[in-house]
Amino acid sequence: MADQNAISVEDYEDNLPLAVIDAEAGKLGFFVPSRMAAFRVQSMFTKEPETMAWIAGFEAGSVLVDIGANMGIYTIWAAKHRNAQVIALEPEAQNFGLLNRNIHFNDLDGQVTAYCAAASDENAFSVLNLGNLQIGGSMNMLGEELDQNLEPREALFRQGCVSVALDHMRDQNIIPDPHYIKIDVDGLEHKVIAGAREILAGTSLRSVLVEINPNLDAHMALFDQFADLGYSVDPETKENWRAGRSGNCIFSR
Repeated sequence: MADQNAISVEDYEDNLPLAVIDAEAGKLGFFVPSRMAAFRVQSMFTKEPETMAWIAGFEAGSVLVDIGANMGIYTIWAAKHRNAQVIALEPEAQNFGLLNRNIHFNDLDGQVTAYCAAASDENAFSVLNLGNLQIGGSMNMLGEELDQNLEPREALFRQGCVSVALDHMRDQNIIPDPHYIKIDVDGLEHKVIAGAREILAGTSLRSVLVEINPNLDAHMALFDQFADLGYSVDPETKENWRAGRSGNCIFSR
């Protein structure tokens, strides 16, 4: 006997949940095939207000590299709201597929380019240790089975992955010199920065938003590294992690 609750493949494809947001930049659409994806859209203006304010300050037409783009919330907002050219890196396969679907729906082909790769300090074949299997999920770790505090954690699934240094991508003319970089990779931000030293020292880059985990010495060392390169930290965002929790910090010059 057929399942009374079953739907056809055609009905499924025609009725994928879509969230549409009316914003100053016009209507934005995001496919939301999971509760996590829906939450990301519902909280896009409240979850990280400092990120939204940072993007609002971009000069129109700037170049943003979004590291850990997930399903593209901030990628698409920057492209639509500030007419930014965006290079988005997202290594998790399900998120990468959703990211591209959202790029296409918002007519951003050519303005936004996504790569299924993890930014790091080396160019290598590796594995991505998944801490969440939901579409739109996060807490995945490149290379080792660790959590966001770099403590041992058994992966739910090990996905094949490639890592790449941003300096290499720039040197190979895969990406232009960016004006802004956003880094949110749940623990290995310091490795992303180590692989982008030439870009950070260059004259084009204006600002970097980094998720800082105050429990990690490698993250706390980033303040001196940015200062040595002539960057100052936004004092308001510096308060984000004082309570012992991860939070975004903005370094600018």
